[in-house]
Amino acid sequence: MKALLCIAALAGAMANSAFGSPGGARDNCATAASAIDRAICERPALRVLQDALARDYRLWQKHCEGAATQSPRNFPSHASWFAELRKGYERFADVAAQDYLGSTFTQRADELARALSSCVGSPDHSVRDVRISTVRLPVTTGQDEASSLPFVQTTPPLVGIRINEALFRDLLHMEAPVGPRDKDVRMALSKLPAAPPEEQPANETLTVTVLWRNPGLLVLEANSSGCETRCWQNSEQLLFDLRTGDRVEADDMFSPDGRIALDRLGERSILQEAVKLRRREESQWTPDGLESFKHCLNEWRGWRSRGGRQMVWRKDKRWHIRGPACAGDGDAMPSAIDSKAFSLDSLTPYLSPYGRSLLLGEGDVRTPGVPPDSCPAVEAPPDPNGWGARVAEISAGSDHVFLREPSGRVWGWGKNYDGALGKGDTGSGKWIAPFVIGEDYLYAGAGQGFSAVVRRDGSLLTWGSGYAGRLGDGGGSRERPERIGENFVQADVDNYGGRALANDGRLWAWDSNRPRMEVVASGVRQMRGSIPVLFLRSDGGLWAWNEWEWTHPAESKPTPGKSRWHGAGFERLPASRKMELAWRADGSIWAWGRTLTAMSTPVALPGLEQSPWPRLVGEDWVDVKTSESQTLVAARKSDGSLWVSQEHGSSVRMDHVGCGFVDMAFAYDRSHGVHLLALRSDGTLLDYHGDADRGINVRSGLLARKPEILATNGIRLFQEGDYWGEVGAEVFLLRQDGTLWRWYWRFAMSVAEPAPPPAQRLERIELPKEWFNR
Repeated sequence: MKALLCIAALAGAMANSAFGSPGGARDNCATAASAIDRAICERPALRVLQDALARDYRLWQKHCEGAATQSPRNFPSHASWFAELRKGYERFADVAAQDYLGSTFTQRADELARALSSCVGSPDHSVRDVRISTVRLPVTTGQDEASSLPFVQTTPPLVGIRINEALFRDLLHMEAPVGPRDKDVRMALSKLPAAPPEEQPANETLTVTVLWRNPGLLVLEANSSGCETRCWQNSEQLLFDLRTGDRVEADDMFSPDGRIALDRLGERSILQEAVKLRRREESQWTPDGLESFKHCLNEWRGWRSRGGRQMVWRKDKRWHIRGPACAGDGDAMPSAIDSKAFSLDSLTPYLSPYGRSLLLGEGDVRTPGVPPDSCPAVEAPPDPNGWGARVAEISAGSDHVFLREPSGRVWGWGKNYDGALGKGDTGSGKWIAPFVIGEDYLYAGAGQGFSAVVRRDGSLLTWGSGYAGRLGDGGGSRERPERIGENFVQADVDNYGGRALANDGRLWAWDSNRPRMEVVASGVRQMRGSIPVLFLRSDGGLWAWNEWEWTHPAESKPTPGKSRWHGAGFERLPASRKMELAWRADGSIWAWGRTLTAMSTPVALPGLEQSPWPRLVGEDWVDVKTSESQTLVAARKSDGSLWVSQEHGSSVRMDHVGCGFVDMAFAYDRSHGVHLLALRSDGTLLDYHGDADRGINVRSGLLARKPEILATNGIRLFQEGDYWGEVGAEVFLLRQDGTLWRWYWRFAMSVAEPAPPPAQRLERIELPKEWFNR
């Protein structure tokens, strides 16, 4: 669709020359009335955000203001909000000022989107009428015919407006016209910048037709074709919920078990077709042709395992499973694998409640996930002897582990390389059983060959390997603890260094770039993480330090940047490292960067899929964790429902795993990749992972098969470490009998091996009798 953007841009250039640019002063930002206006003018992304804010506020004010279900309450007017923005802008300078604008604009946009969604979902705004007309874009240089898109009008109008905005934005990256009239189209095109000469298209057209609609679902087909270096044609479907205006994925309408069953039916149908071809023994089906067919079948399996969008609507009013296009063998191969077709009646057993509501009109379910009240509230797993209260935290380094009790007692075990366990020697690689290293600690952290602790008196001590500044005082390796600072209340270490928070709010850090600890921020009340290090200031401001430096939305370069402001009103940070998200005071959770990409596909603002500014991703998540590659995210809601990010075609979203969960963690093995370990309220520990035998990869295969039971009588999970990337985090399970178990599945194997039985995937930590006698 990139070239289609060029069509719109070129058409916009033509419209600009014909009707003049509405931007006016934007052509010369130096003439802007104030510094904030000039800053907005100079950043195209901020200009897009500013226009989107004004448009969405007008929509909310016209269609939703005063509605009983409006959200959030006491929504400030656009004028008063911008006045506060001006005041806040004066407190920042340079890059921080740009971040302030971007973050504040983005938060406002997501709050408006939330308010509009709440308004559309209310009974007072139910759609009573739908009319679909056609909008034709002007013929541009090189085009054979005008491109056309449908224009949806509804009563009341807000749903139609939302559908049109999404349609024009997804296909052409432009605002929808206010109506289907020619002058409305030209006005919308006039807002587009002219395309650079090297990006101007050659002979390309786009047409969008209505395939089908019922009271709940609109199915559109977009066909594009053109000749650049060669001629090509592309077709895709777009589905919209006519009750809310939301974009729908085909897989949204099927239950997880239904999707698996349909996959198997589709694969069986393709195999049957291969058998028929072999029986015919027709001349064109040469052995090479059959081999190509087998190759295409493997392509189909892999494509589906990656979440390929394959349920499509045909003009004969039947759904069918559509596979990927394959390289043919002359006339001896079909261009794609298209298998079994399904009537609506035959699809019924495979539909989710949302799909039954959309396709069959049964009920009024308006979310593809589980309805909020479908998961009963859960309690913590049974813990008759109170072992769950005995573990405050676990810190796992590359070769050693610390466990801290709430009383301050700390246990250590593992290998004593470089003296990391503080026993007064460097060790020989021999495993050292758990022992008590101290009684008065607020924090005990294990890194790669070194350790750092904070005592109750506020002293910060380090020992172990001094390589690359890991000890924070510029010194070399040592086998016993030495004090490097006073008056500290928190600390955190990772593979190559650490951070410590003093009681005066100063945040100190040390690593290979600063072998002696330095102050990197002040006024801090909470900190957590590594690349980025997140910290909250006393005023509720969220900052990230040493994260990837953003050049502009959707692009980054792997160079650690300085502290960056990410918004105000934040209250809590995630427990898991390497996450780019935080909770606001109202309980909503906001994410940016790679975490945002893993949790959702934002559609409200084009070009911000990997926004450096936080986006709203949910309002009821109580715990969020990420995998070793930061591409998968698991999140748990207050009702005990568990969700995991899964890739579906070009979209990423959170899929519902089930109800009754109290904890989760990510683990790793070389054979199956990422595992999601999930603890239920009855103490059962489940293992969700891909299936190497069926070619189901990690990114989309966690839910492709039934989970295996790893253990029973569990109390708590601890996900720690994640220093080695390839190995992934260390995961520990505490059980009702007080025993501690570690995920252990042949971490050091260099080749994939058959999966061991579940009972062998956990290794018991042999804690001494002293642990059990207390």
